[in-house]
Amino acid sequence: HPFVDLLRHWARIDDDAEDAAAAEKLEAAVRRLLADDADDVFPFLATLMGMRPGGRHAARIEGLEGEAMEEMIFRSVRRVLERLAAERPLLLVFEDLHWADLSSVKLLEALLRLVTDHPLLLVCVGRPDFPDTLGRLTSAARAEHHDRYLELVLAPSP
Repeated sequence: HPFVDLLRHWARIDDDAEDAAAAEKLEAAVRRLLADDADDVFPFLATLMGMRPGGRHAARIEGLEGEAMEEMIFRSVRRVLERLAAERPLLLVFEDLHWADLSSVKLLEALLRLVTDHPLLLVCVGRPDFPDTLGRLTSAARAEHHDRYLELVLAPSP
């Protein structure tokens, strides 16, 4: 859900938007940002968001499953964030990552490398004693981006 919420906010999709209206807004936002490359990105962002793209977009995702679909979704999110960061510095805040699903954690891990070449700050918040979620992210950040990594650990509340 962290990425679905992020994309809904970016595309200005209301929580109560019908599927067709939400898909239309998402496609328009992707087209504004990526112009001619929008057709390569929109179907995968729509899939991530639980939408079923139709027409030429459905043909783009037809037959893709599992790791192949995951890689295309990751690539699409990466392209959007790269372009947004190229326009102006970008701050992304992800809260309660201790509850994150594995796909979200893997996507965040893949996005860590963007901080090297783009004005992007990722703020990841969560409880430290969850090794499969926030622990996995902090380990990757420490190992691969130690020069850009800062960890703040707060003392437990009394």
